[in-house]
Amino acid sequence: MTGFARTAPVDQVEERPADAARPLYIGPPDQRLFAWYHPARQLPARDCAVVICHPIGYEYVCAYRAIRHLADALAAGGLPTMRFDYHGTGDSSGSDHTHERLAAWLRSINTAIDAVRAQSGATRVALVGIRLGATLATQAAAQRAAGDVDSLVLWGALSSGKAWVRELRAFRLLASAFDDEMPPEALRYHREDDEESAGFAFTRDTLDELRGLDLAELPRAPVRRALVLGRDDLAGDEVIAEQLTALGVDAEYRRPAGYAAMMRDPHDSIVPAELFASIVDWLRAGHPARIAGDPSPPVPPGHFDRVDREGDLPPVATDRPRHAIREEPLFYGPNHRMVGILTEPMEAADRLSTPAILLLNAGSVHRIGSNRMYVTFAREWAALGYTVYRIDIGGIGDSLPSDGQVENKTYSETAVPDVLAAMRRLSEARGARRFILGGLCSGAYSSFHTGLASQEVTGAIFINPQTFRWHEGDSLAVSHSRTYHELAHYRRVARRWQNWRKALLGQINFLAIARTFSKRWRTVLRARVRTLLHVTHLRRDEDHFGDDLRSLCDRGVDLLLVFSAGDPGVDYLDLHAAADVRRLRSKPNFTMTVIDGPDHTFTPRWSQRRLFEVLTRHLLQRFGA
Repeated sequence: MTGFARTAPVDQVEERPADAARPLYIGPPDQRLFAWYHPARQLPARDCAVVICHPIGYEYVCAYRAIRHLADALAAGGLPTMRFDYHGTGDSSGSDHTHERLAAWLRSINTAIDAVRAQSGATRVALVGIRLGATLATQAAAQRAAGDVDSLVLWGALSSGKAWVRELRAFRLLASAFDDEMPPEALRYHREDDEESAGFAFTRDTLDELRGLDLAELPRAPVRRALVLGRDDLAGDEVIAEQLTALGVDAEYRRPAGYAAMMRDPHDSIVPAELFASIVDWLRAGHPARIAGDPSPPVPPGHFDRVDREGDLPPVATDRPRHAIREEPLFYGPNHRMVGILTEPMEAADRLSTPAILLLNAGSVHRIGSNRMYVTFAREWAALGYTVYRIDIGGIGDSLPSDGQVENKTYSETAVPDVLAAMRRLSEARGARRFILGGLCSGAYSSFHTGLASQEVTGAIFINPQTFRWHEGDSLAVSHSRTYHELAHYRRVARRWQNWRKALLGQINFLAIARTFSKRWRTVLRARVRTLLHVTHLRRDEDHFGDDLRSLCDRGVDLLLVFSAGDPGVDYLDLHAAADVRRLRSKPNFTMTVIDGPDHTFTPRWSQRRLFEVLTRHLLQRFGA
């Protein structure tokens, strides 16, 4: 069989523009940080370099795209800018269980300050912080020598780490009120010492450290001037501006629009362009243009000499040796407009002759994956000898959209060409000829359609796919299968004797339950009729994808489908391809696994560990030799 890697022409790749953002690694070898440097695009540049300190946890996932646009706006205004991932977050080294995590975050900010100075040649530095990142930025500025950091822009800042911990716990309690009880099998993956919030874990030690962080106890003015921006969804947050003014800082308080819209789920997040323009104007007003010549070009991106694995995953029995691993950013596509992170064994001789694994964006979440799972999985699999490429398709994360296309489009019509370009790039860079594609939700969708388009795909991992047939205008909300969720809810509550007591007392709305059952059966009946018409060739059903699943299996592609029990994707599969799946179950290269307990994005930490075990065992069994 021939495929694109040997027959299609290689992209004519030009160098990225000199003023384009470029990735690099900063910091000591044992605490490498991943960063993007945005050189000033308006010359002469201002004599001030900017470091952006991002929020923590799921807030960073939501705000990631907006932060990239903020860095671009600052660079366009003549302010060289660096955005980076703290140690144990994003693409940087480390994990949720890093020892003395608060100190590591503050060191990360100091590392970024030193790095942006070295890259830009600027004599002054300003920090822009969001949420807990704003609190950390203020603390870091206060710990440096007086005058070392000139300005602060603080958006949605908290006056103390204690306030952030309270919010984290309140969010967890609110979320747990809607969760079912943890299934028994989860107990062996659960860590009692963790405080979880939206898929991210914080150890008790980390929370204790944060409780001791209080901006009211700053001994002196951390900067000369500050712009404090309140949240548009929360009143009464002027206290930080008042505290800074009392210390002698020239502090200005504003309460602009934009925060709430930016902090929506990634596919709904809105970039507050007008607010970003005002931040640029405020910083420019305080810093004159540089008289000296432009600095020499930044150093090219390096790679990790070594990446430590997360140390937070269940052991998977294997006699395979563990390898030291490395990472590097790898651009792909026309004009290098798209990017991914390549994780692999450090020594070329340690790279096994197994297929390369590509992990594709889950919705609009950038290449770290939901809950940073892709980072964790990639590093562990690289230690087992696999080459793993976590990519951003065009318009997601740090990859630019194609000409004429919009960004942040979850089900993009360019996804398949983009994935093919990534495979081609990996073939050029590492000689890869076979590929395993995988992803959650829309990442499964893109894996499916790329597998149909390329003979080089030898395996596919579909995690909670919501659809295999996307139509413009379809809902992106996982909750769109309303009757399926309601019916599942009624089945769960029927197991509890307290609800039968309510029924006997007339406290149950049986009419509402009857309506749900009626809607559900109408949905099922319509799907069954459409399937019958399709298989009897009376009318083609555009949503029927069973033929394509069978085609992949017949071609020898190894298929693994993993679902959370109760996920709407299970219902979608049953409605549109139940008969096909029953036939495919007898094939050795088709596996379907359902995990009881997780939600759509595997938010509970125990479920992430369980998912890792399922995927890793499958890889070792099917591709380990």
